[in-house]
Amino acid sequence: MNHVVHAVKISREQFDRLTTLTAQLERRYQGELDRSKELDSKERETRVREVLRNYSTEWMKGAAEILTASQLARYRDLGSQGNVSELQAGPEVLQHQKQKEK
Repeated sequence: MNHVVHAVKISREQFDRLTTLTAQLERRYQGELDRSKELDSKERETRVREVLRNYSTEWMKGAAEILTASQLARYRDLGSQGNVSELQAGPEVLQHQKQKEK
């Protein structure tokens, strides 16, 4: 994650605000992820994908209010290379992503 912070030139204040954003969104979406465990595997996979997509969309909207346009563009460039998920996702979301990959 440090490489992303340095590559995007995120200040300490921005980092703290992004961390707060991540925690708030994680709390908001955690219940939906927990409820998805009650679904059969196909429905669960579809629902988890939908929740993670919504989470990511909300996170990017929030990040756009914190980062400058050039920082956000650099962040997106890194994202297209698969290098940013740790900054964007809290531990619970990452855990669901890793479980899905298995």
